[in-house]
Amino acid sequence: TDVDPFCPIPLHAFSRLTAQVGIVLVLFISAGLAVNLDALGSSTAVALWAPWIVGTLLVAAIAFIVPLLGMHGRLETERDRLEAAADGRMRALISELNEAIDARTTARIDGLDRTISALRHEREILSKLPTWPWSTGTIRGFGSALLLPIALFLVQRYLGEFLG
Repeated sequence: TDVDPFCPIPLHAFSRLTAQVGIVLVLFISAGLAVNLDALGSSTAVALWAPWIVGTLLVAAIAFIVPLLGMHGRLETERDRLEAAADGRMRALISELNEAIDARTTARIDGLDRTISALRHEREILSKLPTWPWSTGTIRGFGSALLLPIALFLVQRYLGEFLG
């Protein structure tokens, strides 16, 4: 499959899918914490739940990030290819500009100067193309989901101590 850094919608859809997989894992551990409220008040709660919380969060993060690393590499390769093509065109235009300057053909120099300006603008656009296949909303939502079981555990633990 081709990746197109100018068309990020399919890439964002893929990142939403991998984020949803990670979020489902986080929801499982959160549901386990919510169901076992009595166990959270015990002195062994941290020893029992910490490995599950940390392990699940690691697996969720891996499920989200690893598939996207390959897509990131492909986006970087495509952007590098586009930049290399623009650099080749710039090299050719500079050569033509030097020939026009040597020949003192001002009409050709003006046209080449405008073309070089357009190509310079293209290079700026290419350098700003994102190479990570996710939107900020996806990252924000996934990060919030990762914090959910930790927050739930801490709230339950300290409310249990406060109320108990």
